[in-house]
Amino acid sequence: MLLVAHPQRFDERTFYAIDQYLMRGGRVLMLVDPVADSMSGQRERDGQVETRISTSDPGPLLSGWGIDVDLERALADPRSGMVVSAGADGERDVHPGLIRIERDGMVDDDPITAMIDQIVVASPGSIRVAEGGPRMRPLIRSPESAAPVGVEHFVGFEAPWDIIRGGYRPDGERHILGARFEGAIGSAYPDGKPEASRADAANHREQVESGRLVVLADTDLLADRMWIQNRPVQGRTIRQPFAGNGDLIANAVEHLVGSEALMGLRARGTSARPFTRVRELEQEAAARHRETRNELRTELQETERLVESLRAGGDDGAGGAILSEEQRTELEQARERRNELRGELRRVQQRLDAEINALGTRLKLLNIVVMPGVIAVAAGVMFWLRRRRQRRHQRTVAA
Repeated sequence: MLLVAHPQRFDERTFYAIDQYLMRGGRVLMLVDPVADSMSGQRERDGQVETRISTSDPGPLLSGWGIDVDLERALADPRSGMVVSAGADGERDVHPGLIRIERDGMVDDDPITAMIDQIVVASPGSIRVAEGGPRMRPLIRSPESAAPVGVEHFVGFEAPWDIIRGGYRPDGERHILGARFEGAIGSAYPDGKPEASRADAANHREQVESGRLVVLADTDLLADRMWIQNRPVQGRTIRQPFAGNGDLIANAVEHLVGSEALMGLRARGTSARPFTRVRELEQEAAARHRETRNELRTELQETERLVESLRAGGDDGAGGAILSEEQRTELEQARERRNELRGELRRVQQRLDAEINALGTRLKLLNIVVMPGVIAVAAGVMFWLRRRRQRRHQRTVAA
């Protein structure tokens, strides 16, 4: 089988070779992405900051096969976004572009996704089948709260929450993030190989009757940071999966090569079993503190601009400063206010961290200690009632 991940700058010969490989019965797993986070971002060149958005370019292949993948917009979801640390101060906030897909977003009766608990994707696209296209079986769907946003909003933001300001409008649709296509698939080159010779034209295949193709609209799910966490254990670093991204790819490969016997053994779920209620409370707490942080950050920026303007206004051009008594007082007050705002921002973040930790501790205690205790007490009461009935029955028989 052939795995194509994040195609870019392929020449026409490569596109045609992939097309004919599928037409001749080859199996293909293709991953495309409107915004490949691992290859996008901002960088400085010649003193200027450049924003790079890395988008997959499948050329004529997907559209030629009758498959439509939206590569101009990516999905964002503030409800299913992961809570991350962002910024120099390590502020915790919901990242709408990092979407957690749980069990209800994956098909139960397909060997590729049946045994996977959750996966994590980043700014994925959405898949549709064109009219007259191949038979599609959806594998992965987004939550209803996910909505497409222009790709330009996923790079260069100051805070992750800025993504949803780029036209986020949920439509209640569960967008398809992964699907497999089987049956008749027509060639993306119906007129034959570009600039083909007669010999090449004779070998051209126009259609495959039993094609097998899997398409995933995200490439970041391959990155370790999306599904593996490093944990220090007795001086060693243990790599532990918290999502089933690796199982998803391995299952897709084994399905395409025709061996499904071992998929059930591998995809037994991840060892990480997060408390879903804790995750929801983390998102709620981050949302409550977001407004306060934004107000403080705005006031801090205004105060810093005031400090800079006062300092610039008092510059005499010779390295000294000519400030009136009133200006010096105003500058000192602005500096004090700046320090106060920075301290308040840190305290807001500390309160958020403390609140999240407290919520998690209480719920974990409830699940780990209280509930087993309640079950133990209930079992003890049932045992006592049973013994009491037995003794009463024995006294009745003896009488």
